[in-house]
Amino acid sequence: MSDTFNSEKAPEPVGLYPHARRVGDLLFLSGVGPRERGTKEIPGVTLDSDGNIIAYNIEEQCRSVFKNVRLILEASGSSWDELVDVTVFLTNMKADFKTYNRIYAEYFKDNQPCRTTVEINSLPTPIAIELKCIATVKSEKPVSHEAKASETPEIQETTEEALSPPITPAPETEEPTVTDPLQEVTPAPDPAPVQVPKPAPTPETTPDPIIEKPAPEFPARNKDDEDRPRTPQW
Repeated sequence: MSDTFNSEKAPEPVGLYPHARRVGDLLFLSGVGPRERGTKEIPGVTLDSDGNIIAYNIEEQCRSVFKNVRLILEASGSSWDELVDVTVFLTNMKADFKTYNRIYAEYFKDNQPCRTTVEINSLPTPIAIELKCIATVKSEKPVSHEAKASETPEIQETTEEALSPPITPAPETEEPTVTDPLQEVTPAPDPAPVQVPKPAPTPETTPDPIIEKPAPEFPARNKDDEDRPRTPQW
């Protein structure tokens, strides 16, 4: 999936193509020249009545083309510092390279993308320089013209608050009390002594009186009774 972008400040394309197209995290720019938007005049170029170049200033064209590249990058969600590759086309390498190389160093002293410079016979319009660039894109990409055309009024009017569910605050909980281990601990008081009830005194028992029985008495015996057994008489 890719998105196309067209800057409202950069010069209009001369054909059916966008100013830039994003694919993934890369942004590919179409060839960009020094023309200004809304006019056929080219900075630093003098033409005759037939449209032929009479004179041109390569320094003015370099500064103008760099400005147009920056406008397209910013309209596409990228920036000058995110350029990673630049291809430069010159129509007169021998006469213009030295001046172009000096001005290029002014614009790319901080960011230094890869660069290729080639000479060609001519360009579609009477210009002496054109750039073809590749840049990286930020994670949040801007809305392209295709995406804007496909949006409906209902989607545009939908607010972020309507899409976000209400947030219920969590109930407050008491923070646990943290005991300082170094804090002096007050010893607990000694428990009260337990009163053990004394056993009730056992009543003294009086022993039963001992009844002495008299010894049995034996009757006097006669001589005749000596042979008989003696039986005690109680």
